[in-house]
Order: sequence, then C-alpha cells, then structure tokens
Amino acid sequence: MLDGIEAGKIDVVITKDLSWLGRDHLKVGHFAEIYFPMKNVRYIAVNDCVDTANKNNDIAALKNVMNEFYSWDNSRKIRSSIRARAKAGLYRCSYAPLGYRKAPDDHNKLIVDEETA
Repeated sequence: MLDGIEAGKIDVVITKDLSWLGRDHLKVGHFAEIYFPMKNVRYIAVNDCVDTANKNNDIAALKNVMNEFYSWDNSRKIRSSIRARAKAGLYRCSYAPLGYRKAPDDHNKLIVDEETA
C-alpha cells in the first residue's frame, strides 16, 4: 500500500475501523495525522467515523490507544490461559501427532493409536 501511495496511485485508504490500520497508536497516529495528509491521501475508518477530509477527528487518538490496550490485554489473557493448560498437563494442539489420537471422552488427553503405532 505504501508503495502505491508513494507512486501516486492511491489517494484514498479505507478501513473498517482504526484497528485495521494498526494496533500501535503512535504509528496509526503518524499515518492518519502526518503521512496521509502529507501525501494528499484521504483516510476513512468507516465504523469509527473517522475521515481526514473532516477536521473533527478528535476521538481517533483515544480510540487508537484503546485498540492498542485491547490487543495487549487480549494477548496477556491468551498467554495466561495457555500457560495454565500446560501446567495442568492438558494437550493443547488441534491435532494429535502420528501414533496418537485424542481420547474420545476428553479431547485434552492423548491415547496411543494402536493401529498406526
């Protein structure tokens, strides 16, 4: 996308919301407030009602920070959940390795598959 902007082929960037442009609020702010206007590119975030053609985008900075926090918080919760499952000795993968299969009564346990073993 940046190559297209630099070449002058793109003059409008549209995303569903600000989080689709990025999660790092500093980078998103740089693109939306500095880079796009410098290159005469209009940026529109449909669900967040952000349009750089309008000058009333004050809430965008706050939404960028909230998107970054949400991403960080969600990542922390997932890592914690994976760690807890590992400590409990539960099998965490989607598929069983060759020679094993998931137990029919508990998909978190592996049992030896006698036929392929």
